[in-house]
Amino acid sequence: MHLADPPMLSYFLLENPWPLSISLAAVGIVLAWVARQRANGRLATGALVLVVAALGVQVASTMVKTDRETILEETQAFLDTTAPLSVHAFEARLDKRATVVRPTGQWLAGDEIVTQLQQQAGKTVIRKQVILDIEAEMRGDNAARSLFDVRTETNLGSFPSRWMITWVRDAGGPWKVLTIEWLESDRVGAINPDFVGRQF
Repeated sequence: MHLADPPMLSYFLLENPWPLSISLAAVGIVLAWVARQRANGRLATGALVLVVAALGVQVASTMVKTDRETILEETQAFLDTTAPLSVHAFEARLDKRATVVRPTGQWLAGDEIVTQLQQQAGKTVIRKQVILDIEAEMRGDNAARSLFDVRTETNLGSFPSRWMITWVRDAGGPWKVLTIEWLESDRVGAINPDFVGRQF
């Protein structure tokens, strides 16, 4: 399962500018060398424009954060609220309509999510959440999804799993978690099926 690729223009201009900026700079350097060999002022000007454009792409990428990049950061920040567990920080990121879904269907909703988390916190201590792979997809201006593989390190061992989070926001407001969906895990269900509720 994969999410949709980001728009190419914003991706290569703002999120991953290195291929474009390196290409522009390389062409500019070659053009500058040719201009010097031929003493051609117009070529030299073109070379300068390309090098400046390469620098401009880099500057723009550091000054502008796309919504997709924000979702990637929000996903990591949300996981960080569980390692170690901060109930207040975790709850603050939930939408009031939040639900937890597992492969068999909806599992927890609303206050049940935090209650379950608190009940299980004494049994399993989450020490670290390590994202192994992550994708993000915008679904309009105020909705998004993140799909990620995570390794959860606990006092009971290390557990790999895959999750998808649906994010929503009011116009201009902060991103909130609407749905937490457990997709799969190699070991979680075999050891303790309740553990999936503590791996957010």
